[in-house]
Order: sequence, then C-alpha cells, then structure tokens
Amino acid sequence: MKRNNQIELAQEMQASGFNVVTCGHCGTVNIHRMSQEDIECWSCGYISEPCDFPDYFYEGMPEQTNP
Repeated sequence: MKRNNQIELAQEMQASGFNVVTCGHCGTVNIHRMSQEDIECWSCGYISEPCDFPDYFYEGMPEQTNP
C-alpha cells in the first residue's frame, strides 16, 4: 500500500534524526532535527515545543485516512 510506504520512509528519516511536521500556528510543512527542544517555523516564525508541530506522517495514519 502506498501510504504504508510513506510511513516506512518517514520512519527511516526519523531514525536519521529528522522529522516532517506541520506548524501548529500556520500549517506550513517543516523539517526539523528531532533533538531540538523547541521548533521554529521557517514560514511564520512560531516557536514552540514539538507537541505543537504535529507529525506529517505517523504510525497509524493508513488506518485513519480513506483509500
């Protein structure tokens, strides 16, 4: 399944220390180092904890999206 492939690729990227997230303020896609305590959105400048920047691809995503 193509969505599962995206999850696998995201997991490989996370194993390398990076993640793809969306800004909790403006929704822009950001790439960040997972070791960062705070993330700054490159687009709007919003700075916050990773919990305010949802993962773009995540485990369980295929079950939550329509085919």
